[in-house]
Amino acid sequence: MNILLRGLLILLGLGSVGISLGHLVLGPEVMPGTMPVNATLDGQDRFFAALFLGYGVAVLWAARDW
Repeated sequence: MNILLRGLLILLGLGSVGISLGHLVLGPEVMPGTMPVNATLDGQDRFFAALFLGYGVAVLWAARDW
C-alpha cells in the first residue's frame, strides 16, 4: 500500500511540474480553447503556474522522504 501511495505522489508531483513548466514557458496559449490573451491574463497565468510548480516540487519532496 505504501509503494502505491508513493507512486501516486510521484506521478502527481511530476504532472504538476510538467503542467506548470508548460504554462511558464509557453504561457496561456498552451490551454486549448482559451480567449484572446492580454498582458494581465498572461501575467496572472504565469504567477499561478509558479505557485503550482512549488506545489509539485513540495509533493515530490514529500514522496521522497515517505
